[in-house]
Amino acid sequence: MSGTTKATGKITAKVFRFESLAVGLPVGALVVLMVWLVIATVTSSPNQMPHRNPAVTQPAAVVEASQSAANVAQGQSREPYDMRGIQLGITLAELRAAQLPSEPGKTDLDIECNTEELQRQACYLTSKSATTGYSSRHETTLGDARGKVFFNFIRDSNKQLRLNEISFTADMDQLDGVLDPMFEKYGSPDVSEQAVENGYGATFDQYQVHWSNQVSSIELVTRCGKVHRFCIFYTHKALADFHEAYLTRTQGTAEDRL
Repeated sequence: MSGTTKATGKITAKVFRFESLAVGLPVGALVVLMVWLVIATVTSSPNQMPHRNPAVTQPAAVVEASQSAANVAQGQSREPYDMRGIQLGITLAELRAAQLPSEPGKTDLDIECNTEELQRQACYLTSKSATTGYSSRHETTLGDARGKVFFNFIRDSNKQLRLNEISFTADMDQLDGVLDPMFEKYGSPDVSEQAVENGYGATFDQYQVHWSNQVSSIELVTRCGKVHRFCIFYTHKALADFHEAYLTRTQGTAEDRL
């Protein structure tokens, strides 16, 4: 089994592991379960000070319940998602002033933007090789995967350029390196699946893995554009809606723009 097949298979396996415990349990029941397990652990050894033995792993039910509670907290958050500390909704000036994700062997990290469009701007990172001094598109580490990042800005109601979307693209053989950390950080996502074809007619499974909170979303798409590539999109909901309303007002509906 190839590394890519293992990685895509993990998507459905992980979702089943998270959801099999949480199905049918309200948040209150998960909290009661965790409290009951803690009390049972302490009272079983009345003559000992309660402490955590680093050699003993926590019961699986406690870990799963904690993860399920974390999922609820993620979904209710009103803070936009961020990528490597760069948060959706910031201005272009704030991005330029931020601490950008550097990489070993690279210097002179900078931001370049396409300024042809007045309503939106697409920006990306550049850096120089510490060995050769040549400048090129900067590859960023996300989890344990390395890929290219775009920062897409649109103008808000005050004509201020704000970060509407962050996109990350890397090869499918690196999917495990980002998929595992994302499940740990964001919890159980919504997953959909469809078949896609390459130019030679071969079919592949494509997964759309979706996390969401009150103000933003993250979507991981396998076989994205090309079958050997995956993409991750971080999107600010209100800014995306504002931009779509702007396009509808100035250029007609999405159907009109086909």
